[in-house]
Amino acid sequence: MKMKVTVFNARHSLRLSIGQRVKLVHDPASKGAAYDPKVIAVWDEAMTEQLGVVGNKYGATVIKGTMNNEALYNEMVARGLQDTKGYMTIDGVVTEEGTVTFRDGSTRTAYVLEVTLPNPQNRQAGMLMEFVLHVRGSIKEYRGKTTVLRELQAGNKPDLWLKLKDGKLVTYLLSNGEEVLAGVVYEAEKGDMDKLRAYMEKLAERGASQIVEPVEASGNSYTIRCEIDQETFDGVLAGKVIRTFSEVKKEVINKGIVPEDRLEEIEKYLRKCDVEENLIKEIFDSYEPVPEEFQHRIIRQPKTKFFDTIGIVRKSIVYLNAGFFLRFEGGKGTGKNTLLETLAWVYQRPLFEFCMTEQTDKFDLFGSKTFETEVDENGRQVTKMSFDREALVQAMEVGGFFDLDEINAADDGPLFALQSILDDRRRVQIPGYGLVHIHPKFRIIATMNPLGYVGTKELPEAVNDRFVPVIFPDVPSIAKLLAHRVPEAKPEDIEICDKLFQSVMKLYQDGQLSERCITVRGYIAALKVADRLGIYEALLDNVANRINDLEYRATVASLVDDIAG
Repeated sequence: MKMKVTVFNARHSLRLSIGQRVKLVHDPASKGAAYDPKVIAVWDEAMTEQLGVVGNKYGATVIKGTMNNEALYNEMVARGLQDTKGYMTIDGVVTEEGTVTFRDGSTRTAYVLEVTLPNPQNRQAGMLMEFVLHVRGSIKEYRGKTTVLRELQAGNKPDLWLKLKDGKLVTYLLSNGEEVLAGVVYEAEKGDMDKLRAYMEKLAERGASQIVEPVEASGNSYTIRCEIDQETFDGVLAGKVIRTFSEVKKEVINKGIVPEDRLEEIEKYLRKCDVEENLIKEIFDSYEPVPEEFQHRIIRQPKTKFFDTIGIVRKSIVYLNAGFFLRFEGGKGTGKNTLLETLAWVYQRPLFEFCMTEQTDKFDLFGSKTFETEVDENGRQVTKMSFDREALVQAMEVGGFFDLDEINAADDGPLFALQSILDDRRRVQIPGYGLVHIHPKFRIIATMNPLGYVGTKELPEAVNDRFVPVIFPDVPSIAKLLAHRVPEAKPEDIEICDKLFQSVMKLYQDGQLSERCITVRGYIAALKVADRLGIYEALLDNVANRINDLEYRATVASLVDDIAG
């Protein structure tokens, strides 16, 4: 597969030669990666001089008709070009000259590079079949083609479908529920066309289509790609009723279980996190209507989506799809609760939350009997006994996600009460309420700080063994996170925040500060107001002055003075 990208240098116009060969490099340890985790530098062929970087902003530093650095990065990852430390390199060739425009209106000479990407490496060899197809057709017959070409040239990838119509493989867009034809396949760059046609014939018998990905525009034609799970492909050809990803997605939309725009955003996020289509299909296939009384617990849009750089989203989904309960373990600021909320959004299940403490007992988890006095129709007072369900019981019955926060802060008693929920019986007898059959989509995700944090205890072995541990590594740097959360922040301010964070972490690790001095939200808040208050004052307010202990506050304030003053 070929891809075109833009190379530019922010300091000066480039002077390259058409046909010149270059190296495109992603180095996660580079300075640029602290601000853009998908940065790709361009070097001369001998790797002696950095020439520039791949453009990242469509309409500005990305020449029309080329893709940005994120698109190339994702394709390189999909093809297994990363080494164990995330380093990637690929060859490129200069094909044409152009210009890019910066925020201040200035322009620079830039160039288009063409790279040839190897075939994707799937996590399980042979599990996916890939087809790369070329599409053309007259505007009169395929009026959606103009839209596809325009979107691709603008750096966007519209939703596109492939189906068999009158013996031809055609693409189409959906516009207000209407199919708008967008071209006809005339050539395969990769994949067996005869096999694909046989597969599409079987889908046509079911009135189904195949989702495809528009890749690149070239003149009046464009390229599409589709990946089909091998098991699904073989099953459809054999006449088995195995629903494709496209069919599952359409069914969710048609039934109105999840709004289409939300579904598209969830899919886009999962693909960005390198979650395979078969796993996404399992998630979409799990969607079902939720009773009205619990609709308010479904997350429409997370406050912040988890920013994944280590594959932890995919790992969690593998376990959740298999029915496991998870235990997220990591220090403050590592994103445990952010990922939990993101997963509840991905699965579109009601989210229930409970924070464990030393005082928590089993009644706080399950509920208790209550007595209510009412006046009957004869004017007499009647006392009735009822049971007040707590959030855990509600989550079990409706199939919600239950956030068991700070699980290792509780005493053993309430934890042992959880054992019957966590085993394979999927039912629990609650005194005063009755037998609860646990909904198959119910999931517990427990969060905990590592042992050694204030108030933490070792979990009982029987409880610990019933959760799959997902370990969140310590964060040596928060530069990437801050750049992601506050994209408008100045790079120099992000660098100051990162230096302060690392200094605070070192003092904490040396025992000179408490864990209460560690904050990530404080740095985010500081960056959001730094342009008005200045980074020094913003950090004093949001990092140092958040600390209640006066001695610790003075220590961190001194660090702020040294680093940002």
